Amino acid sequence: MPVSPLKILTVAAFAAAGSSGQWSVVGGQFAPPAVAGAAFAAAAETKTEVYAHPVSRHYKPPREPEVRAHLERWRDLKFGVLISWGIYNELDNGIGSWVICAEKNQPWISRPKNIPYEQYKRDYWLLKDKFAPTKFDPEKWAEVFKDAGVKYMIFTTKHHDGFAMWDTKQTDFSIAHGAFKNDPRRDLAKGIFSTFQKHKFVTGVYFSKPDWHSPYFWKPDAPTPNRNVNYSIPKEPERWQKFKDYTYAQIEELTGGNYGKIDILWLDGGWVRPRVQDINIAHVAKIARSHNPEMIVVDRAVPSEFENYQTPEGHVLKGPQSSPWETCTTLGRGWEHVNNPKNNSAHWLVHTLVDIVAKNGNLLLGLGPDKYGELDPTAVATLRKTGAWLRANGEAIYGTRAARHYKDGSVWFTQAKNAANVYAIACFPE
Repeated sequence: MPVSPLKILTVAAFAAAGSSGQWSVVGGQFAPPAVAGAAFAAAAETKTEVYAHPVSRHYKPPREPEVRAHLERWRDLKFGVLISWGIYNELDNGIGSWVICAEKNQPWISRPKNIPYEQYKRDYWLLKDKFAPTKFDPEKWAEVFKDAGVKYMIFTTKHHDGFAMWDTKQTDFSIAHGAFKNDPRRDLAKGIFSTFQKHKFVTGVYFSKPDWHSPYFWKPDAPTPNRNVNYSIPKEPERWQKFKDYTYAQIEELTGGNYGKIDILWLDGGWVRPRVQDINIAHVAKIARSHNPEMIVVDRAVPSEFENYQTPEGHVLKGPQSSPWETCTTLGRGWEHVNNPKNNSAHWLVHTLVDIVAKNGNLLLGLGPDKYGELDPTAVATLRKTGAWLRANGEAIYGTRAARHYKDGSVWFTQAKNAANVYAIACFPE
């Protein structure tokens, strides 16, 4: 039975801004469209997965009614941004703190061959004494993302290297104890969250469960051969308990009210999980929700009631999914700022957003400022073009759900939640 009225929207032919075509995560690396497409096609044939954080068939909705209600409001937002930033920006390497992970057979983890690994790792810790983002201005960021039509923001408070981008009291490996310690803006997280909350963004904390700098995760006098704990937890349960207590204290700092209303706790590092390196995610969620009972917890890639939505990385699902999900992918060659970023175009960004929304998902776009605190100008231009399209056509994006027939050729369909309107979005070639 046809639904009336039917609104036809078209995607304007944007001028190319950066490289065309999507770069995707394949085998842990960023791959150009042809390579990624071939890899995903091969995976489909062999029933294997070549990308990070696949969607599980075992989604478990949260028990709390207030969390479920907040999750539905989050599904209305559709477009978010993940701001990646840390001392790794001093290296401008495109792989963030992964550079200090010693895993073998990972060609995307590259280090200078003339520097021994242990020395390189020690030198990396010293980057805290160089990282000083003197041009940090979160008002400028908020203005850019608001103009782009972004509705929620997730900030990397701590990546796997353990460097805290807030004034934590649990370690001196933080922005408040390095080269930026005498700057009144040194609590970067406070400046970012307060600014984005003032501008009515939904805000979330990215937090890495593993912490390679902590002596309770990577034991200082033992080798660090991979991303995991480098000691036997059953043999040293006291050390692991200290790590759990350390984590709980940092979660309390970030979600306890000092950084305003945090809506999403976005936990990365899925190898820290039950029966392997059990951090007691139920207790983490309890701490966070003791201050905001409706907080969404995303223990990504660990299926349980605490993975409130799923986060396929670097790819879009093949079809609609009824449970909540979010594609997280990057605008350019890495999650954080790199020189010569080869950003995708606004045309790609709009088409990717349309593809995801038509399949009942959200888009979380990854990018970040440089080591001084400034966003890449080509990324800003792409975001502004995307915002212009959304101001004209946002009714077909925000607050919608998948239509019964979500696609016909190059035309995608969405519908209002009450099914009063169906929207057709024609996606023309660039």
